[in-house]
Amino acid sequence: MADSIELAFLRETDPPKRKGPYRSVRFEGEVIRAEAGGPIIAKHERHEWYVDGEPYARLQCNGSIVVHFERVDGSRSRRYGPYESVSFIDGVAYVDHRIFAFVDRSIVDWYCHEDDQHWPLMIVGAAQ
Repeated sequence: MADSIELAFLRETDPPKRKGPYRSVRFEGEVIRAEAGGPIIAKHERHEWYVDGEPYARLQCNGSIVVHFERVDGSRSRRYGPYESVSFIDGVAYVDHRIFAFVDRSIVDWYCHEDDQHWPLMIVGAAQ
């Protein structure tokens, strides 16, 4: 579906673990949900993404993808993208193979290199 994304969790020895499709996903610190208060899709712990109890080293999203950040008060960053790929390895977000943001574990949010700001939520979705 052009207006959705699929998450592919990767590790060396197995085929990808796929989740989705989703219109967008929310990175709440190191937790991924499809919607506020919804069930946890994956959680980043000890340098790996845990999905259905299994560890994966990397998360990959391909397609036409946009990213923005939000605060609890509803304020938002500008929209970034579209990008051909967004990937996450050990708390670092890459867009089209360059560093974009990283999770700041000390305050449980995301630091965006594009605007030099901390944001509690990173929203990754399909470009429309």
